[in-house]
Amino acid sequence: MPYAHYHDLILLLIPIFCLIRFHQRLGLVHQNYLVLLPLTVSWLLNIGFAGSGQWKFPMVYTIMALLAYFLVRAEKIPLLKMGGRESER
Repeated sequence: MPYAHYHDLILLLIPIFCLIRFHQRLGLVHQNYLVLLPLTVSWLLNIGFAGSGQWKFPMVYTIMALLAYFLVRAEKIPLLKMGGRESER
């Protein structure tokens, strides 16, 4: 049975969208950067599947671990807050 990167990407879409929504609601990362997250994950999965595919599982598990880490520790990570601008109140 053929196996492609989008099989793993589909399984990761819910955590990715939860991460996007959570960071957007808290204002931790500017929306311009958040919309790139699914594309970035897709490219990383493609890199993992390239060649002999020896990086396939390490890449998938690394992405899973990073998504879980960013969901759990979101408030403690100083990321790209609002695109480098001070938030207006």
